[in-house]
Amino acid sequence: VQHLEGVRSTWGTVHALVTNAGGPPPGAAAEVTLEALDRAYALTLRSAVQAVLTVLPWMRGQGWGRVVAMTSLSVRQPIDGLALSNALRAGLTGWLKTLANEVGRDGVLVNSVCTGLFGTERLESLFRARSERSGRSFEEEQAAAEAQIPLGRIGRLEEFGDLVAFLCSGRASYLHGVALPIDGGMARALL
Repeated sequence: VQHLEGVRSTWGTVHALVTNAGGPPPGAAAEVTLEALDRAYALTLRSAVQAVLTVLPWMRGQGWGRVVAMTSLSVRQPIDGLALSNALRAGLTGWLKTLANEVGRDGVLVNSVCTGLFGTERLESLFRARSERSGRSFEEEQAAAEAQIPLGRIGRLEEFGDLVAFLCSGRASYLHGVALPIDGGMARALL
C-alpha cells in the first residue's frame, strides 16, 4: 500500500495496476496445514485484493483504470500438487469477476491472465520439486511438461508482457471481466 501511495504522490495517479505474487508452495490438498493456508491466502489472494482496493478509488475518481491480475491456468484446470494455488487463484478470479461487474461503468476495466508455463524461477523451482518427488531429472520433468503444451514449448516472458501491456492499454477497451488464458493451449477447457 505504501508503494502504491508513493506512486500516486510522485505521478499524480495510477492508471493501471498489475498484480502478481509468487505462488504458494506445492503440496497435496490432503496435506495442507492451516498455517500454510493462512500464508498462501496472504500471498495469493489478500495481497492482490489489498492492492486493488488501494487504487480503486483513484481510478474511479478519474473515470479510467485497468486492473490486471496474474492467476494461473489452474483457474480452468487444477494442477496436481498445487492445491493451495488452485484454490486461491480461483478465489481471486471469482473476486475479480465480481468487482468487474461493479466498476465497469466507472471506466475501470478488470481482467485476469491465466498463465501457463513461462520461463521463470518459480517454474524452475516447481520442476526441481517434481524431480525430487519423481526421481526423474529436472530435464525430464521439463520435457514432460512441454509435451503437455500443444505448442511444444514453455512461453517466453516477452509474450506474456505483450499481453499484459495490451490489457493495460486503451486498445483493450472492450475486454472486461475475463480470465484470459495464455498457456500455449495447455488447458484442455473449452472456455
